[in-house]
Amino acid sequence: MFIPLSSVVLSVFVLTAVAWAALGNNPIRLVVNGQEIKPEVPPQIIHERVLVPARWVAEAMGAGVEWEEATRTVKIEAPPVDSLRRRLVLLEKALKPASPEEAVRNWATAVQTRNGAWQYALLAPDLQERYRPDYERTGWVTGTSSPWVDKYTILEQKEDKEGNWLFTVQFDLLTSTGPAGSYVHHITVQPRDGGWYIAAIDSTEDEWGLKVQLQKQVEDLVARQYRHYRVLDTRIDLQSFKRSGSQAEAVYLVQVSHLLGVASPERWPPQKGRIEYLEENRDRLAPEALAAIEKQIAFWQQELQEYITKPQEANQFLKVTARFDSQGRLQKDSVQFFVEDPVGQYIPLDMNQPYFQSEAELIRQGYEEMRQLAEAVQAPAGKLLIKESTPVYAAPSPDSQKIRRVEAGAVAALLEETTGWFKVKVNVYDTPGNDEGWVPAACGEKLTKENYLQAREVFIKKDAPVYECSEYASIKQVRPTRLPVYDRVYRLVREEQDMVFFNGPGGASYWTAKENIVHIQP
Repeated sequence: MFIPLSSVVLSVFVLTAVAWAALGNNPIRLVVNGQEIKPEVPPQIIHERVLVPARWVAEAMGAGVEWEEATRTVKIEAPPVDSLRRRLVLLEKALKPASPEEAVRNWATAVQTRNGAWQYALLAPDLQERYRPDYERTGWVTGTSSPWVDKYTILEQKEDKEGNWLFTVQFDLLTSTGPAGSYVHHITVQPRDGGWYIAAIDSTEDEWGLKVQLQKQVEDLVARQYRHYRVLDTRIDLQSFKRSGSQAEAVYLVQVSHLLGVASPERWPPQKGRIEYLEENRDRLAPEALAAIEKQIAFWQQELQEYITKPQEANQFLKVTARFDSQGRLQKDSVQFFVEDPVGQYIPLDMNQPYFQSEAELIRQGYEEMRQLAEAVQAPAGKLLIKESTPVYAAPSPDSQKIRRVEAGAVAALLEETTGWFKVKVNVYDTPGNDEGWVPAACGEKLTKENYLQAREVFIKKDAPVYECSEYASIKQVRPTRLPVYDRVYRLVREEQDMVFFNGPGGASYWTAKENIVHIQP
């Protein structure tokens, strides 16, 4: 016996409870209140209408079905709501534990089997009221399919002065690959109405399990950061961990040895975009723009060749924060990443950084870079000193996309002015190329002979000896080297006696004598 899902007779029961999928030759699934049922005669599509067996749907929802042959009528009788509620109350009373330990063991088994209805029946009324929305939201099925609760152990039980019983229960988690940590519930059981009910549940997550989950987030992030590179070696070392309530944070030292993931410079996506722009526009470019673009492409051909053949070492301190639920499961929508800036402060990781972009997006970036360079050749010359750290916006509006952040003391090429805004091209240290965007006028001023010494971005004299170490005291133990490129901007971090410490592209940091600094001129 089949009925259409649009039938008035069953609309009250079915339309809110049944979902189906009928795509091509795929079988139609019948789901009632979150549970799939498989009738003896499967659902069918007839005349573009989905028909399901009336008896299976109605009985799955607690209704009785009768076929009246004389009148050829299907009669469906749903039990009264009061009757269902009464039956449920009687069932819960029949299940009430006779002892505190029985209450806890039943609770733990219900958690292990993900049976939210059983858990609910074991709760005191105030807890039932508090947790009912959570149970209803999950269809009375708790926990996750992976990791799952493999076993539980009652670690401690004792009676307090008020006659309540306090239990400590450990739940061990398991996945298909092995153990996945544990968490602990501290459960208070109270006598009520001739039975024992759970009056309070406090949880303590296993720190090891939290750390494992946080490190997995870091590993996934690093994989995304270096998807365009050939990774030779990765080390992720935990430096610190702390927890407050449901919030936890960890700091990791991330060390990655890598090469560019291409065989030749012209195959690197941004360089591919630069070359594509040149090939498409060569005949239309002014001589000055053509020369500037060819010089920039030649520079990156040489620079990228070194990144292809010589392994680069990237080191960064990365902080990750996240919330965890009462069972120690990480809430993915709460995960945040922070990176350490040159002065040791943690700032939010910009997820719009180029290394998170697709290959097609990086090609467009290289293409756009050359287009902007061609425009900038004809733009009025000028430089801007950033006086206050600020985001770089995609448009002259604080509501536009934030491209990246530029720190106080940076020097940017000034491309354009408008009311309240400067359009600039800023130096970039983390990925090849420059980024162009807008900064508020209040955060910068034009570089002049009066203020250029305030800049923290400088050149280093050609062939000047530099020392690659982080501490001033270590300079004497380090062999001096020479910077491979002269006309590159570096950022001053700090000074000590007659030396300065500075950062450059790729995460490298050096010391050199103050006399080797060359300030950017107006």
